[in-house]
Amino acid sequence: MIRVVYSADSKTGLFLGLKPGHPVNEEVLFFRECASPLERALLQQHMTEYISALFREVRRTSYLSGWRDAKSKKLKRDFFSGMSEVVEWEKKQAGL
Repeated sequence: MIRVVYSADSKTGLFLGLKPGHPVNEEVLFFRECASPLERALLQQHMTEYISALFREVRRTSYLSGWRDAKSKKLKRDFFSGMSEVVEWEKKQAGL
């Protein structure tokens, strides 16, 4: 899980929280002190949109790979990459 949150006690602080999940259930926070509240708001919006687009692409590639496996009557995949980016060979394999 990735969260982008602003600091309640600071008008210019922005946190990025990473919580990998099982087996590590601890959240790691990264802090960024921005120059102004406007910069913080823009950075928060940019990071949120970037992370959403990145995971949308990962989900789409995984879905299309599974769909192509099902259409070709291959065995279903039981492992998907845990990386947060889609590499070129995965795009090619999914037909993107």
